[in-house]
Amino acid sequence: MCANSGRWLRSGRDGWMGIAVLAAVLLVCNPARGLSEERLSFDAKPFFYQGITMVPMRGIFEWLGTEVGYENGLIRAVSGEAGGHTIELRVGEPKALLDGKETLLSVPAVVQQGHAFVPLRFVSEALGASVEYDASAHGIRLLKGEKQGFLPMPAAGASARPEPYNYRRLIAYATREEKLGDQARQAGDSRGARAHYESALAASRRIHEEEAARYPLVKAQDALLQRDYDEIERLLAKASDRAGHYTKANLAARERAERGDEIAGRIADKLGKLPLSSPISLSQHSER
Repeated sequence: MCANSGRWLRSGRDGWMGIAVLAAVLLVCNPARGLSEERLSFDAKPFFYQGITMVPMRGIFEWLGTEVGYENGLIRAVSGEAGGHTIELRVGEPKALLDGKETLLSVPAVVQQGHAFVPLRFVSEALGASVEYDASAHGIRLLKGEKQGFLPMPAAGASARPEPYNYRRLIAYATREEKLGDQARQAGDSRGARAHYESALAASRRIHEEEAARYPLVKAQDALLQRDYDEIERLLAKASDRAGHYTKANLAARERAERGDEIAGRIADKLGKLPLSSPISLSQHSER
């Protein structure tokens, strides 16, 4: 039927009737053509992450007709449709819960420029939408029920970049998340407490990692755990001036790393004492 559409148009006595026939045939061959296509635009630009298209969490979930909640790294979306689905993702983890069943992801959800981003194809198909890449239009078409959207392809070179390291900001963030975790724990919300504590733990551990990458005195502490004494001696010499004293920069780095370690140890202890968690709420938290 579709293959003969051109012949029907050429053989029609009336040109307008031929066009009408062709239009009807196209609708049968591709019903989505009959829908009004919405050009999608989000408050943050999509990008590629290890070859996967990433889109802003709130924008895509709301377009798909789901209610979404975000609590410091934990994303939960619930479809309001009959027989709908529930998705849970945690930023940085290459797995998700779809209707309570664990599934592996090609890439995890990430935070970029203050926004949480999720893999487009996974969340769309999990919530009943089809995803088609249109190379000729240089974009992506989404179809769900009576809705059709078009998302322009991310610009070439658009990819995830880690947030720059800032010690004061990480300390403030870890301290705030620890406080929020304490409040959630006191309120009996073990899952909320866990989400806040894990965010604080990740931030505090990053402090040590960043300082160790920059300063040999901090790295020497890590070598001590491995009992690599030759490496320790080399790093300590590198961290010292000509007189054999540790440089001010290395001493300051050690203090920053120890501050991060102190917070990380305290939070790890609190995490170990948490009971089984309760479901996350769907309050409209900001991604920032």
